[in-house]
Amino acid sequence: PGGGGMPQRDYPVVRAEATFDGKPLVVGLRFKGNSTFGMTAQSGKRPFKIDFNEYVEKQKLAGQSKLSLNPNAADASQIRETVAYELFRRMKVPAPRTAFATVRLAVEGEGEKNLGLYTLVENVDDPLLLRHYGEDKGLLLKPAMVPG
Repeated sequence: PGGGGMPQRDYPVVRAEATFDGKPLVVGLRFKGNSTFGMTAQSGKRPFKIDFNEYVEKQKLAGQSKLSLNPNAADASQIRETVAYELFRRMKVPAPRTAFATVRLAVEGEGEKNLGLYTLVENVDDPLLLRHYGEDKGLLLKPAMVPG
């Protein structure tokens, strides 16, 4: 699944109640990704994007308005992404901050399921740009795989 040439998926945002360190928040929640989304079909441990501003204006968590929940689908160690970003930061290369999160998902009528350990990743947007470059101006690109 995934890779170059796979069409970008468009996931709907749903209203969700999220709790972070005991603090309840109303957020926008959606699936994210292409290849990772496909890789997680069997496990149900999907990648998510959280938008703290979708339903509550100017709401943030630790200064962030958006975060990604990455399921580490291709990483049995569960630490490669966090270690890589830490190495980049130590070499003075701008990289998102990460944390680990245990994710439980409750869907009305279906009960609650413990999805397990995820990597919580800072979104690459204005707060990261401001922290590293002192401004949020300029061209920010996300590389895409080109069919070979």
